[in-house]
Amino acid sequence: MQVLNDDTEVTAGFAEPVLRRFSDPRVVAVTPLVLKGERIDSTGDVYYPAGFARKRGHDEPLRSEHLRPGRVFGASGSASFYRRSTLLACGGFAEELHAYFDDVDLSFRLNRQGMVWYEPQSRVYHRVSSSYGTASGELLALQSRNEELVFWRNLPLLQLLLWLPAHVAAVGLKGLLRLREGRLLPFLRGRVAAWSSAADVMRYRNCYTKNRENW
Repeated sequence: MQVLNDDTEVTAGFAEPVLRRFSDPRVVAVTPLVLKGERIDSTGDVYYPAGFARKRGHDEPLRSEHLRPGRVFGASGSASFYRRSTLLACGGFAEELHAYFDDVDLSFRLNRQGMVWYEPQSRVYHRVSSSYGTASGELLALQSRNEELVFWRNLPLLQLLLWLPAHVAAVGLKGLLRLREGRLLPFLRGRVAAWSSAADVMRYRNCYTKNRENW
């Protein structure tokens, strides 16, 4: 099963290298080399337990190190392939997140099932932000909310406690940046919305605890 943003363009033969990777039953998702013009958009995702994610290689020129396949934390939701049975078993994309960070949220569940793989022989071009435009107002609030929810929903309890001081510092630094940009209010509105969803977060975590052997 493949997911593609409406602002992506595939290249000839992009699917064949990915399908070969799925011959390994441990592989549950494959993310391609996603380009934006002559630069990289993503070679998969990285998640930092302080509570934020980044795209590997983002905005870097294409170099030899980006052409090495390997295991990664996350598959970019802009253009990735998923083993259908695994995607269904772990609940798919969380509809309650609507957009943004839903691929990161899903990658936590996928990693409990097997390996997420980066395959640079598969290439996709991405016209970044063409779907929604620049984040501001309600869109920024949604991004802020989802980023916070991913942290509270997915980190194991001991990691949550260990990384909470770093997370608070990271949120504070991001808040200062949004203040300088004149976008502090939607940023804060999103964080408050996430903190107000504590009951939903607990239900999500309880579901994981009860069903983790099936994920």
